Amino acid sequence: QEGLIAEVQQLISLGWESFLLEKGIIGYPEIIAYLKHTYTLEQATGLIQQRSRNYAKRQETFWRMLKKDILT
Repeated sequence: QEGLIAEVQQLISLGWESFLLEKGIIGYPEIIAYLKHTYTLEQATGLIQQRSRNYAKRQETFWRMLKKDILT
């Protein structure tokens, strides 16, 4: 749990904040917002979980469509 927070803090200290926000990698923008007191840890965790589920659903759709294209 603290691993991601510590990682984001270290990356911010190295000047990577804008890169992390631009890329929108799941978890990093939410933890940055938590560190800036925009979200509580619970809110950030919930958003990370939701974004992870959304990403998984997009992956499932991609593979289902790919399989459909291959078989037809």
